[in-house]
Amino acid sequence: MNSLTTHTHFENDRVYQAREDVVFSLKDTTSFDDAKYAAAMESSGRSVHMDVAIYLKDKKNITLDFQGHRLFLKGRMQPFLFDHCENIVVKNVVVEHDRAFCTEFLVLESTPEVLRGRLNPLTPCFDEDGKLVPYGPSWENHELNRAPIFLQSFDATTYRGDGLWLIVLGNHPDMDMRLPWCSCTAQLIAKVNGDEVSFTGPKLPLLRVGTIGAIGHENRKYSSLQAVDCHSLTIQNYQIKNGAGMGLLLFHCQDVTIQGLVMAHDEKTKMATTNVADGIHAVSCSGDFVLSNSIIEGTMDDILNIHTNFYAFEEGKGKTIRVCCPGAVAKQYTIFNPGDKFVLHRGTTLEEKGTFTIEKMLRLGPQEWEFVIDTPCENGEKGDLLENLTCQPHVQITNCRFANANTHLRFQSRGGIEIEHCVTELPFWLTGDTNYWYEGSPVETMKLHDVRFETGFANIAVIPEFTPTLLKPYYHGKIEVTQCVFETDTPLQARQTASICFQENQNSLAKPMRMVIRDCGEIKAEGIFVEKEGQ
Repeated sequence: MNSLTTHTHFENDRVYQAREDVVFSLKDTTSFDDAKYAAAMESSGRSVHMDVAIYLKDKKNITLDFQGHRLFLKGRMQPFLFDHCENIVVKNVVVEHDRAFCTEFLVLESTPEVLRGRLNPLTPCFDEDGKLVPYGPSWENHELNRAPIFLQSFDATTYRGDGLWLIVLGNHPDMDMRLPWCSCTAQLIAKVNGDEVSFTGPKLPLLRVGTIGAIGHENRKYSSLQAVDCHSLTIQNYQIKNGAGMGLLLFHCQDVTIQGLVMAHDEKTKMATTNVADGIHAVSCSGDFVLSNSIIEGTMDDILNIHTNFYAFEEGKGKTIRVCCPGAVAKQYTIFNPGDKFVLHRGTTLEEKGTFTIEKMLRLGPQEWEFVIDTPCENGEKGDLLENLTCQPHVQITNCRFANANTHLRFQSRGGIEIEHCVTELPFWLTGDTNYWYEGSPVETMKLHDVRFETGFANIAVIPEFTPTLLKPYYHGKIEVTQCVFETDTPLQARQTASICFQENQNSLAKPMRMVIRDCGEIKAEGIFVEKEGQ
């Protein structure tokens, strides 16, 4: 066995074990100053500089076994980054930063005039020009006036989500007003006095006294594990205590297994939140995507989001086409690779103009690519959408709990989705849009079996945003829900769905259930009233 330390030189076909906590400072990291890994930041104008603790590129057959020890990070950095690796295993690790990437406070007073709270000692701050300035042992954040950020609240006893708002801090906000959510962002003025923080402003959010307020403020470019173009990635017994960015951020990876992921409130850290963005964000993955025996709670954005991204046709001649990325944050993401097969849709519909395979790719700019494809494209028009058919993972989720958040889980894959023996306090969304995020794809089959939806907030919402046509009126496909338990009288809402089967399900409140649908196909419903929206 090889020892796992801050100075490990990793070689293929090796097992590395930690004999004690592994502690990284900034001097121990690998640094990057390009946008390849900090994809979301380039389009926002923020720095793309990244520091990474453990970086593996073009490696094979490596196991990193921490044997229950911590990977402790002093400063802003990303714990793991894997690029074009094969058969990598990370297991038995607790990832912890010296200062959380959000700030929490106990709400003492909340009126239209003032929001006042007691700061968690683990998340110290001071104020500057009306801004809240969070700080840690090696950094300060003076940029909370630069972009909308989340303010959320959590019940102090159960830690269930209690509310979500968008805010910007400071007397002089400097936001990109083209962002669609700026119009609903409240400007708050912060003041820190000892261990208390207060906020004033014209659209002050109202939080319940006694709840925990949380502000997620750190740069999303830092995740707890990022993998790009990896094959056979296994993550076992992995705990994230106070992560930044996406918990697990996976781009164009094939065959991912996640067992025993824990993102949950921990009495030792005394934090309600675990991560300032998504719990798991998987983009353009393929093969089997397996998530089992895991607990994901306390995230400040999606608990789970599995999707690819549509590209848009610009122009083409013969076998060479030019495409662009119309999505808001996917400018540098690995969405397509040579060898991938894609379908060209007519505009923002699901009508197909043809399928093609990418032979070569050339980046023309931050948003543009040139593709050389296997056969000529004669009928492409500007605005037609490209969907990657290769990157459609088969998603299998078993024995998991999703809770204590203000958000949801998103599912977008043609590869089939199976969820069983799970508990959720949050809704399952089947989305897919062709207007802003440009995240797809359609779900062709989804089976939910023995899932307990434990709050009135938790249901199934099938809510695509695309242009239906007579030839392709549906976006999502076969949705099958069996032997599930709900605490809402509206367990399922759907539009533009080809078929729905809802059988042998229960309502724990002993209330009649109703399914609200619009423009759907075949419905097999048992024990539920089917209500057609608008009728």
